[in-house]
Amino acid sequence: MHIRRTLTVTCSGLLIASCSSGSSKSTPAATGAATEAASASASGKPVTVTELDFTIALSSKILTAGTYTFKVTNSGKSPHNLTLDGPGVSDKATSTLTPGTSGELTVTLQKGTYEAYCSVDSHKDRGMDETLQVS
Repeated sequence: MHIRRTLTVTCSGLLIASCSSGSSKSTPAATGAATEAASASASGKPVTVTELDFTIALSSKILTAGTYTFKVTNSGKSPHNLTLDGPGVSDKATSTLTPGTSGELTVTLQKGTYEAYCSVDSHKDRGMDETLQVS
């Protein structure tokens, strides 16, 4: 009986060790590359966006291709968001921002024309629709 317990404990320990060693394989280079990619995708050239009832004001409507972070502030009295559509970008949006709050949207823009609008209710139809030119 004592030998059986010893074998069971030993085998269990080996199984745990083999499982944990397989799941923790990570090279410093792979970890660094993943961190750099996350940082690069988390920030871009800033574009300031102010949303009111029912307009969108952008700090620039003419951009060059690259990664941008749209820093959106809802200065209106209604909930709003910012949604982008264009080459390589389809329905990318901030969360719905309550009045007085801010949010960010980071996207990589290619050459072409993009639409920046509020997709909350019928806000787009009420004037919250702008065009961006990317060269």
